[in-house]
Amino acid sequence: MIVDEKTIIKYLDVVILKSKDISRFNAFTTLSDILDFDNKNNDEKNDFFSLTDSVQRIGITYKYFEELENEINIFRLTKEGIRAKEIGGHLKYQKSLKKKPMSNFEIAYLLLTIIIIGFNVYQGFQNKSLRYDFDSLKSQFDSLKHQLENDKDSIVDLKAQVELYKVRSLNDTLQSKNYHDLKTD
Repeated sequence: MIVDEKTIIKYLDVVILKSKDISRFNAFTTLSDILDFDNKNNDEKNDFFSLTDSVQRIGITYKYFEELENEINIFRLTKEGIRAKEIGGHLKYQKSLKKKPMSNFEIAYLLLTIIIIGFNVYQGFQNKSLRYDFDSLKSQFDSLKHQLENDKDSIVDLKAQVELYKVRSLNDTLQSKNYHDLKTD
């Protein structure tokens, strides 16, 4: 078995995805459950150990797993390793880390969202302005209504004064006049 980078990545995914206990696993055991190798054949055995060692080193290099203290070849998945397991392996995890440029659809969607938000903000200010105008007009209306009540009271008072004046004028004309003071020659 030739241990190249593609093969190492393939079996790194196997170890990440097939590890049942994320807090304690052995890469050797996980790979031996999947790969059949002849323990009596030294070449196969060396290839298997080389593959296992390479998978462990690359797993540690990418910080997918770390070795437990005081235990040889026993590992646990790190946050990155757990995330890689959730996503579906090393390559998918690495792809998820790369930032993608926005597509034309995403740009159009973003612009549309900005326009809609801008329009809503504009309407909010417009509603606030209209509310201020409404409150101002309502205040003016209440003031004019109060003034109208005062004016009605004034008109009633003025009518009463006119009536009183008419009565006095009529009384003045009905009183006898003293014509003695007039000179007649």
